[in-house]
Amino acid sequence: MVEAVAEKLLTDFDVTYLKITDDSRHHHGHYHEKRRGTHLTVELVSPDFSNVLPLKRHRLVYKALDDFLKNGVHALKLDLKS
Repeated sequence: MVEAVAEKLLTDFDVTYLKITDDSRHHHGHYHEKRRGTHLTVELVSPDFSNVLPLKRHRLVYKALDDFLKNGVHALKLDLKS
């Protein structure tokens, strides 16, 4: 899942830095805990975020990852910078 999310972000944004961490193991007791890639932290730096408010940045990433959110990714923690 991490590789597929990374590929999508690299395709949709002009990425200068990208780090995706699978935090699924930290969510013991959750329904999705048995599946890897369900809780992700995304650190993304892109000039596409210049002069874009943080809420809009999040919306852009959620839109790009919509299919993943509908099909396996349960939670995203986003750190988005320009």
